[in-house]
Amino acid sequence: MIKWLGTLGAAALLALAAGCSGGGAAPATSEPPASVAERPVAEPEAETPVETPAKPAESEAVAKPGETAPAKDKNNISVASPQAETIETDVPDDLYMNEDDREAMKTAEEARQEFNRRNYDVTGTFDPLHPTLMGIGIGADADVVTQRFGEPTEKYLLPDEKEDAAVYSYPGFTIGIRDKKVLFVEVSTRSVSPGLNGLRLGDAKDDAIAKLGQPASETEFVVSYIADGAVLKLDLEPETNKIHSIKLFPEE
Repeated sequence: MIKWLGTLGAAALLALAAGCSGGGAAPATSEPPASVAERPVAEPEAETPVETPAKPAESEAVAKPGETAPAKDKNNISVASPQAETIETDVPDDLYMNEDDREAMKTAEEARQEFNRRNYDVTGTFDPLHPTLMGIGIGADADVVTQRFGEPTEKYLLPDEKEDAAVYSYPGFTIGIRDKKVLFVEVSTRSVSPGLNGLRLGDAKDDAIAKLGQPASETEFVVSYIADGAVLKLDLEPETNKIHSIKLFPEE
């Protein structure tokens, strides 16, 4: 009995020593949850910006669905346009001329018109004994032509090989020159007065006879005045009996 008690006491002493040295395992306790203030706060996610479609410029018309966009006016510069645009304007050339240049141009034009009016409108009296056209007779010197009418607007040779002649072309009439002499004169427009007592291209046959006198020959197609080695020929339109061509050429 005493031996059993000794053994039990030794065991108790051993258990007590173990508890003092190790302190024993503390009972597990659950820690209280962290307070809301101690929790980390999640940062809000950045919002993606939403692109808003650009509004069309007020100066540009917007086409409705199914319609064709109207043409853009080149003279209307859009603020939204990424490139430079050119405005075209109709500006007369003489706008950039100074007063002296404009006056000089006006004076030159008036002088030219006066020269043409004075020289192209022949007012001399027609002489049936010495026929002329545009105041020029057959055989006159070529210098007389240029002195009276100036340089021709065009010069060219007759295509006829039999007539080695040059043609001086003026507004409304032509003059043939051969060996520096007048070979023929022809009027082709009513805008010039050819020096036939006021008779012009387009006048009636009766007007020709009244102003020029009785012709050397007369048909329904031609009225001719022949004198001094020259023939003044007036070609007529049979339907209207009006003059459609006036020529002066040498008598054969």
